[in-house]
Amino acid sequence: MSYPDFLCIGAPKAGTTWLYDNLVRHPEIWLPPTKSIHFYDGTARPIRRKRLWRMGQGVLRSSWRAASVSWNVKYYFSPFTNERWYESLFEPGRGRCCGEIAPSYCAMSRSQIEAVKRAMPDARILLFLRNPVDRIWSHAMLAFLVNLRRPFESITTDEFIDFCDQDRQRRYSSHSENIQNWLSCFPRDQILIEFFEDIALNPEQLLGRVCSFLGVQSELSMFTQNARRNIFKGPAHAPPPAVKQWLLNSFRDELNTLARDFGSYAKTWAAEAEAQMRGAA
Repeated sequence: MSYPDFLCIGAPKAGTTWLYDNLVRHPEIWLPPTKSIHFYDGTARPIRRKRLWRMGQGVLRSSWRAASVSWNVKYYFSPFTNERWYESLFEPGRGRCCGEIAPSYCAMSRSQIEAVKRAMPDARILLFLRNPVDRIWSHAMLAFLVNLRRPFESITTDEFIDFCDQDRQRRYSSHSENIQNWLSCFPRDQILIEFFEDIALNPEQLLGRVCSFLGVQSELSMFTQNARRNIFKGPAHAPPPAVKQWLLNSFRDELNTLARDFGSYAKTWAAEAEAQMRGAA
């Protein structure tokens, strides 16, 4: 069976596209032509259908040409999306370190994570953490400005809050709970936790730690041209004051928990949030 050797489980809007864009260049690593398969979160079939529609609109034709035709045929047109289908998608990487970059996996239920553990008990798990408030706001900007093509000025405070209050969005930013769910199935030494900030501040060192964790060559010259490339400019607009206050209140406990458990950048997130809440009082 050709299950992945590692999974990057997110979080969404925390640098997983940057990671994919770098690791796909590594000669000892193989990643699928499409970033996420979405098998274990149960959305593989609708995601595949959506991507096929976008391809028909000309959005993804370049990626089709770049990928192997046989892989694309198997991915897009197999009548089944079961375990055998999933593992067959990693057959081309046999003999290399195979992985899937699947940011939605961070918020899976324990039963879904247990299914991952049964299939690949020795898998290495990568998780990138981003300030929960910044992460969810970045996701809102993607949803409204990019996907829906809405002008920022046309979006109401209630619309922003309704989006951020969705269960899925809250779960993506609930890092501490997600980590505990994964730790209930995988030992700590199989999970590497990194911070979004290091993509901008220390990208080469971050990639070196990732390569060491995966057991592949950490010769950073292969990343020189891409490690510091800003492939995600981030939100073009700050949250309106009412939305910002709602977000700070909503994630105050989470920020303090992360600061206590991880220190480092998480302490800065919590301190900045407290200062902003005091300033708004």
